[in-house]
Amino acid sequence: MLDNFGNILEEAGYYQEAYDNYKLAAEYEPYDTEFRTDLANLAVKMNKVDEAIKLFTQLKIEVSDQYNILHQEEQATVDQAEKNKLQLEKVPYRKSYDYYTEMLEKLKK
Repeated sequence: MLDNFGNILEEAGYYQEAYDNYKLAAEYEPYDTEFRTDLANLAVKMNKVDEAIKLFTQLKIEVSDQYNILHQEEQATVDQAEKNKLQLEKVPYRKSYDYYTEMLEKLKK
């Protein structure tokens, strides 16, 4: 709910209010990367480059860790159906990792 409200505020151009909302949502749900991704993207829009770099770096580490955990589980699994399921679960983490890497490269230029 907080994230949806943040999206509405951001779309309406109320960046600081949206930023505060995303930050609150991220504190309320610290393991939900979506809130912090929204916060990082908005930090870029608001030219808060240092904050965006910090957030994208944290996110990149977290999704990398999760991806590696799923990869290890996949390697340890004998059942092919379970391996296929774990491969599918890894896809969003890989996409997120690539996105965070791309954003960090842009911000550090």
